[in-house]
Amino acid sequence: MLFFEFTSRFGTIRDSALLKGERRGDLLSSKGVNHGESILDRLEDLKKSSEQSGDIVRDLAEEFNISIARASSITSFYNMDTGSDRICTGLPCSLKYPESPDGEAIKHFEKESCLGYCDHAPVVRLGGKYFTRENQSLKEIEESSAEYVVKAREDFSKYTGAGGYNMLDEVLKSEDFGKYIDILQKSGLKGMGGAGFPVTAKWKSLASDARKDAFLLINGHEGEPGTFKDRHIMEIYPHRVVEGVLLTAILNGLHNVIIAIKTEYRNARESIQISLAELRQNHPSVLEALRVEVLSVPGSYVTGEETALMESVEGKRGEPRLRPPFPTQKGLRGKPTIVHNVETVFHVPEILASGGNEVSKFYSLTGDVKSPGIYRERLGIEAASLVKKDGHSGSSTIKAFMPGGLSGGILPGSDISIRLDYDSVRKAGAGLGTGAVIVLSNDRCMVDTAYKVARFFEKESCGKCAPCRIGTARISSLLKDIVNGRATDAEIEDGKRIAAVMIDGSICALGQVAGRTFVDALSRFEGEFQEHLDGKCRAGVCFSGEKQ
Repeated sequence: MLFFEFTSRFGTIRDSALLKGERRGDLLSSKGVNHGESILDRLEDLKKSSEQSGDIVRDLAEEFNISIARASSITSFYNMDTGSDRICTGLPCSLKYPESPDGEAIKHFEKESCLGYCDHAPVVRLGGKYFTRENQSLKEIEESSAEYVVKAREDFSKYTGAGGYNMLDEVLKSEDFGKYIDILQKSGLKGMGGAGFPVTAKWKSLASDARKDAFLLINGHEGEPGTFKDRHIMEIYPHRVVEGVLLTAILNGLHNVIIAIKTEYRNARESIQISLAELRQNHPSVLEALRVEVLSVPGSYVTGEETALMESVEGKRGEPRLRPPFPTQKGLRGKPTIVHNVETVFHVPEILASGGNEVSKFYSLTGDVKSPGIYRERLGIEAASLVKKDGHSGSSTIKAFMPGGLSGGILPGSDISIRLDYDSVRKAGAGLGTGAVIVLSNDRCMVDTAYKVARFFEKESCGKCAPCRIGTARISSLLKDIVNGRATDAEIEDGKRIAAVMIDGSICALGQVAGRTFVDALSRFEGEFQEHLDGKCRAGVCFSGEKQ
């Protein structure tokens, strides 16, 4: 029997998203005006409406008492999810198309960089449902349905039956939070969203006297092709996420929690909301000490960057902020903010219960493997073991792989024995990122692959800083010329200089990794690039008939 006891030091709160049925709460209302919905909610409503004869920009400006310029900047930034039919053009999906999606007989489909079901590539969304293509026909992806998630998710009784919330119970009865923080520090838990920053170091950077008004922001906004672990975790293990969120907030003395989930992840959002309702129903006192809001956040890949996410939650363009100040100094709504990835807090209860023993990791495995999917393994499993054990594929035919998604860089197949942990991958000259392992077989063209990656970064750049805005377009254009046999050695050298500026001058990681990936691809697959300058493509996929 669980026993929850809160002391007065945590204060009183509510979960507005559930109590009021709001999609985003009143957090984003402009200039203190208490609207029933936020600017981004209203924008979504207007774009979904069949009656769009009016001026959306003008309507937003008038309703929220903001300038036309600000309303225009918001509407131009967000590609709201209006339920339109979409085709995924992300790398895991594009690897599975016999030709470019441009050549598909589905011209009415909007192109999307990632639809979140990369292990079922290629993926399209049609009529609100997700499908993969098998034998030239469409097959609905079972796990994408709400019915599947309702049946598969770990509900309250199953979670508590396996010891769930026992750790929260113990912490709440404890007078010494320090020992739990020591356990987490001993475990070496790092942020699972890509940066790999030590969790307890982030906690300690938050000023003690600022914790009462500080925020805990949970980042559930995935958008990088090949990464779909957070969607899976929120859908199937929502109570573990909730317990991890509550433990993180309580151990840091925080009162305000926001769980920001990508708009397209409807099933994940519902699963988290149901879990909060289940927790409240079975133990009403648990959520009386924290103000928890579940928000739906639109936006492209860059919105998942922690400061860009804060901007979006505030109802602004989802663009990265200049740092310093860092979020733990000045974050959401000007208050100190701890930002954690969904997977990061997922691991907190188990680590505390085990005394800080071995940390696990969810790896998203896609590309040229027989069994793509999401696999939970010990942090540091060898890439070759992951491919063999879970992907049911050999490593001898691997030309290259991405250990951490598109933003983690490309390594040659000769490095496939590398341990998939942050330090090992960094020493190899790449990044573990979110643990999205994308495998490329010997029959892939690395120049064409680099071009696909460059196109993603060009499309997803928010355009805020010149090195990224201009650089991603220039690198993409250069790679297109190489693919089509039109580039020269001098142009490649120019590309290297552009990449150097991107690496040194971009505000956020998008521009930095876009430049680094180009440079690394050139150095690690120099032979293939040189062959393209000579009019040859060993994979036989380039030049569009112009050179061969």
